[in-house]
Order: sequence, then C-alpha cells, then structure tokens
Amino acid sequence: MEMMINWFFLILSLGLFAFLLRKPPLKDWLLIYFIRAFNAAILDCFVITYKLIEYPVRFLPHVFKPAILFDFFAYPTLGVLFNQMTYHDKVPMIIVKAFLLSLPITLLEWWFERNTDLINYLNWNIYITYFSLTLSFLFIRGVIAVIRHYSEKENLS
Repeated sequence: MEMMINWFFLILSLGLFAFLLRKPPLKDWLLIYFIRAFNAAILDCFVITYKLIEYPVRFLPHVFKPAILFDFFAYPTLGVLFNQMTYHDKVPMIIVKAFLLSLPITLLEWWFERNTDLINYLNWNIYITYFSLTLSFLFIRGVIAVIRHYSEKENLS
C-alpha cells in the first residue's frame, strides 16, 4: 500500500508541477522549485541523522536515506503553488495563507505517520511539522520577493 501511495503522490506532484509551470514568470517558479528542493534535502539529512524522523518505505531506499518523493517532488511543487497563490498578496495575507496551506499537509503527514510505514516520528510531532512547513513557506516567499525586487531594479537601470 505504501508504494502505491508513493506512486500516487509522485504522479500528482509531477502533474501539478507541469500545470503550475504554465503560468508566468517561469524563471521564478523554477527558482523556487530548486531552492525548496535544495532546502528540503539539507534539512531532511539533518532530521534523519539526528533520528528525529525515519522513512521505512521510500523510493530508492538503498541510494537515498531521505524521502526523495517529498524532498524533490511534493515539497518543491507545494512551494511553487504557495508562491503562485500569494504572488500579488500583501504580507498579512501571505502569512495567513502559509498557516492555512501548512494545515492539510501536516494533517496528511500525521495520518501517514499513524496509519502507514511511510514516516515514523521518533523525536518529532505534528506541531514541529506544522510550524516548520509554515516557516519554510514564508522563508522561500521572502527570498523570492528579495530576488524579484533586485531583479526589477536591474531591469530599470
């Protein structure tokens, strides 16, 4: 069952990502995707090394210790979705949307932790997931806002 769930989320992530790339500015979405994938890979290695979380069933278990499906497909795609949802928003609405989008993801992870072998919390809980997801959405949104700001300045000069 776990591998079927993995395949479902892989196909869903790839399909959603392809759909999200149709909306400009493409360079922003690709930048967000790769920044979030890099961020996830580093953080997941930390979380696994310090035995906070483990992933008993995952893609390519002999090659990668992290959950490559989440780190390189689902998590970055959700980052692009969040940035598209908040593209024209002011800071208060961006914060609200970060908290709102983090909630269903956290609840889904919690359900997986309770009912599957996809993830096991060792020294972790849903509150850490919720706030770390929210902060990561806000962090990457802030990074891309700074990049856009300086990019626009360069284009004006």
